[in-house]
Formats: sequence, structure tokens, C-alpha cells
Amino acid sequence: MKTLIKIGAFVFALFLISCQQKIEQVEIDEPDYVMEAGKYHNLYLDDILDYLSKRKPATRSVVSPATFAQEMAGIQSAVLKNSGLKGMSRQQAIDHIKRNINVSISPDVLSLAQSITDNPNYSIVADLNKNGDLSPVLRGYVEEVDNILTSQTFSDARKESKLKQAYLNWYREGNNEERDIIAGTYSVFQDSKEYWTENASAWEHSIGTMKTLKSFLWGVVRADGWALAKAFYAAGWYYATMFWQEMLIASGVASAISAVANLILEIGTSSVDGQIMYTINGSEPVSETELKEMIFQEIVAMNPDWGLAEE
Repeated sequence: MKTLIKIGAFVFALFLISCQQKIEQVEIDEPDYVMEAGKYHNLYLDDILDYLSKRKPATRSVVSPATFAQEMAGIQSAVLKNSGLKGMSRQQAIDHIKRNINVSISPDVLSLAQSITDNPNYSIVADLNKNGDLSPVLRGYVEEVDNILTSQTFSDARKESKLKQAYLNWYREGNNEERDIIAGTYSVFQDSKEYWTENASAWEHSIGTMKTLKSFLWGVVRADGWALAKAFYAAGWYYATMFWQEMLIASGVASAISAVANLILEIGTSSVDGQIMYTINGSEPVSETELKEMIFQEIVAMNPDWGLAEE
């Protein structure tokens, strides 16, 4: 049974407005979807926690691809209900939901927290630099911040102070794309720390575990911030800014399903003839396409008032 450290994995950024502010003589000029990434991250996790606290937790012995799809659909629905669906046409809503499903069960999203949690040699720098194109500014920022987050000697206050200084120093050096990633991750680091400090016990209670998150809190914060960086970098700056809302919603869903997975699921992935295959608690493999469709159909069935069913 894995620890609860993964519950914070995977959290991205949101909402396109613009703002401008000065912090310690460094001009910060970022849209709200970047500067308030952590705020929206916390709001979506609250929606998911509300759902988890009301449903009966599954047990390891009964979880299958079908029950995983049901759990995933419930968590997706908790977040999607506040994502602007009411203003969308049927087809727009379907496309929006499927984009969220695509991100939330992608192997990259599901594997990031596990890598940070289970592999002491995991390097976020190497992960981001798989294609050899991590810029010097981002490499410097990521290396410095990861050293701060994994330090065994810094107090919490010292970590927070050094994170802020690293943010300001590297933001000053970056171009627009680099600044979005630096500012967005810093927002998540800040608000993630606050959220899990205040809400860890509520999540532990809702999931039904005797484990405690306190000793792993900075690991959760680390996973949250780097999930955003990885998603942004993998998508590319242009596409990432187009789909911030979907990325953030899906990342919140992935965080929550990871929390459930710590206690009741063993999710495995493999590739067969170019198709991603999933196994749930040793089940027969189910393809990525099949699993996505199972989740979508469960969302349709759970939410008849959304008007998603075929007419």
C-alpha cells in the first residue's frame, strides 16, 4: 500500500485575465491564470474532497477497470460541474470533458507522483529534458527549487523564503514562456503548501486511512508544482495557454484519483503495438481508448441533467 504523498500530484494552472504587480523590485507581469494557478488548484481539490467525503470508499478486492471508471467519473464530475459546462453546446461540453479525461489518465500524469514518491533517484530536470531542449533558465530554476524542496536541513520558513527568492531571481532572467512556468509553479508551491497543511486530515479521513500526510507534506508540494511544469512543457507554450482550464481541472482529478490509488488501486501501464494498455489490480489489460470511453459513459450516466446523452 503506497503512502499518501501522491495525493498532491499533478496540478496545473487556469483562467485568462491580466494583472500586474511589483514584488521586491522585480516587475511581475503575468495573466491571472498564471498568478492564481494555486488558488484554483485549491478550489478544485475542495470540490473533489466534497465528493470523496460523501461516497462510500471502494475496497481493494472489488476494484476493477469498471469500478475504476466509476470512481474516476465521480471525481471528474465533481470538478467539471463548476467548469462552465452550462454555457456550452452539447458538442462543446463533450469535447471539454474528453480533453479532461485525456489528461487525467495519461501515463505521464499518473507516473509523475509515483516517480517522485517511490524513486529516490528521480530527477525532474532529467524528466523535463528528455528531448534535450530544457533552456538554461528553466534548468537553473528547476535545479535550485528542487534542491530547496528536498532539503532535510531547511525549516519550513527557510524553504518558503528561499523558494520566493529563487522565483524572483529566475523570473527576472526568463523570457515569456519561461516566466509563465516559473510564476505558475511558484503559485502552486505557495498555495499547495497552505492547502495540504490545512486539509491533510480531512483527506485522510475521507479516504479512510490511518496514515498521516504531515511528514510528507513537502513531497506533496513538490509533486504539485512539477506536475504543472511537466504538463506545460510537454504541451508546448502555445497549446498550454490555449487549454489552461482543461489542464488544471484534469490535474486536480489526477491528484484525487492518485489519492484513492494509494489505498485501493494498483495501476499499471504498458504499450502494445503503440497502444497504451492499463491494468487495474492485476486485471486483464484494457486499452487507453476503452478506458477513456468507459469513464465518459459513466459521466454521461451520472449527470443526466448535463444533456450529454445522444438524442
